[in-house]
Amino acid sequence: MDILIDIGAFESLIGNANQDAYIFREKTVYADSNNPILKNFNSSYLSEINVKRYFGNAVMRFKNVLNIHHFLREKDFYSYALLIRKKLRELPIKIEETGIILVISNHYSQNDKTNLQNALFKILKTPRIAFLPHSAAILSQLEINTGVIVDIGYYSTRIESIFKGFPNADSQFLFPLGGYHVTKQFLNNIFSRLDYKSDLPLLWESERIKKDALFVVEDPVDYSNQIHKGFKNFDYIVELPDGNEIVINHERFESPEIFFNPLMAHIRSENLVDLIEKSIRSWERDQVRELCSNIIIVGNGGKITGLNQKIEKMLKNKFAKTVDVKISSIKDQKEIFWKGASKSIKSQQQLKWIFNPNQEA
Repeated sequence: MDILIDIGAFESLIGNANQDAYIFREKTVYADSNNPILKNFNSSYLSEINVKRYFGNAVMRFKNVLNIHHFLREKDFYSYALLIRKKLRELPIKIEETGIILVISNHYSQNDKTNLQNALFKILKTPRIAFLPHSAAILSQLEINTGVIVDIGYYSTRIESIFKGFPNADSQFLFPLGGYHVTKQFLNNIFSRLDYKSDLPLLWESERIKKDALFVVEDPVDYSNQIHKGFKNFDYIVELPDGNEIVINHERFESPEIFFNPLMAHIRSENLVDLIEKSIRSWERDQVRELCSNIIIVGNGGKITGLNQKIEKMLKNKFAKTVDVKISSIKDQKEIFWKGASKSIKSQQQLKWIFNPNQEA
């Protein structure tokens, strides 16, 4: 029995490859306890934190006092492999006899994929590894073979078009902003009001309220003018970790605007809509129409109210009126990669196995 691992920027799903549900959902993070703030306390609880290094889900207990690092963002594949080994040892399997199927973004460079597989070969001693792209998993789950995948992740947004099951390297683009940057933009918009020595508690508080408080509007300038005129329809009360409350309004729709104006986040890049258009137009003209009708937005960063509608409207202005631009989003976004990959494997899709060079054939 092979093991399936869905690799995300912030967490990994781990389980049996032929099962519809994963077994573990592990944060792919670690936290160094070298925090000078903690050294000023004599509490035994804080002293315990100060001498340990936490990995995976255990990190989140101390997210407000420790700096969190991401294995994959920092390309620390060796430590990531150690975390995976720890979880696999909890399963009734012999790792050295078990194949590993990695569901991964097509935007991983070949060098990064090689370094990842080498780390897993060395630490897990698994006999074989196969890669399955996220885009293939999504299309398999939706039972279609043509579409534009816009994966709004935590640190970046990955765009890729597939036509009749065939990828196109020219259609792959990386937009350097994601859900994390929306949170940071929101934090920066309100941070000047507050007297915090650390932005860690506020960062996680911003993550918590983002789902309910933030939304996207067609004309943010018009909404800002309404607020300046005294309209309070957009007021939202935020309770901070220290018990204080503040009222936000224009921050709610200004923060997500970085997807349409990256310069707001001090990033020089084409905006998200322009890159989606470029991905579609990388194909032949007679293929554009079908691609436009199957634009799929996934990822937690895409859950902001009104985001899909604005992207769709802006894209419609870039194509002929006879072209039906249609955007759909996935409800069970945390499950789709796993379910799609499992379905692909069950349908006996051909996997290209890479065998461990350190083991005898």
